Amino acid sequence: MLNKNAKGKNAERDIVNLLKDQLGDKSVLVQRNLEQFRGKGVDIIIFPFFIEVKRQEKTHIDMWFRQLKAKVPEGGIPVLIYRKNNVSWKVVCELEDFIPTIRENLTSQKSQCD
Repeated sequence: MLNKNAKGKNAERDIVNLLKDQLGDKSVLVQRNLEQFRGKGVDIIIFPFFIEVKRQEKTHIDMWFRQLKAKVPEGGIPVLIYRKNNVSWKVVCELEDFIPTIRENLTSQKSQCD
């Protein structure tokens, strides 16, 4: 059985690899934040996204997100990615940060149809 720290590092690596696979050429921007051990950082930074990864059976989403927001600098977008064993990854962000992503996607779809 993995200890808590190893499980967390493995989860971070899983998310980094998944993002790299999905982002293709833009994957150069995806990497673990190795400075996080000083207690000030987040797990992954893909500016302007500051990503915290949690893999735990007991979820504390509100607490995790509140802690994450305290770490994110002005202008950054906090994103929480979490999962329990044997379930898919979930993403939490603020609605005001999610709407531009939807808008960009819709704009991209519209331009493909033109």
